[in-house]
Amino acid sequence: MSLEFFKSHSLHDNYIHGLSYMDENYECDLILDIDYIHEWHCEREPCEFVVSPAWLTFKNVSRLNISISKPEPTINSYLGIILDVKFHPISEGRLWYEFTLVGSNKLEVEASGLALEIWGAPTTTKTQWLSTVQRYASN
Repeated sequence: MSLEFFKSHSLHDNYIHGLSYMDENYECDLILDIDYIHEWHCEREPCEFVVSPAWLTFKNVSRLNISISKPEPTINSYLGIILDVKFHPISEGRLWYEFTLVGSNKLEVEASGLALEIWGAPTTTKTQWLSTVQRYASN
């Protein structure tokens, strides 16, 4: 699913608000709570974005490496911003994902699958992220 996923979805500039690691029934999932950018409209100034809150889930995780440093508290409500994603096969049905985040931060994960679940309504905004009010307005 990963190659098809990345052909039709961009994660560039998606904000990560949090992460959770679920370990149930001998399967571990890593879930990133993100602001998913559906559309970029930069043909006019200022740019507008269609953004929804979403969960990006890595299925059956076997290795995980997270390097995130926030040198000082901020008023921003995000954990990181995705700049780039690379992936390559490890073995049959398993991929190694390398996320480059703002500030030399990174997230690396080996998993057997990837899923995107949109859990909130799309919002048109002049920013690439949603405020807390915008994220939970439709729920």
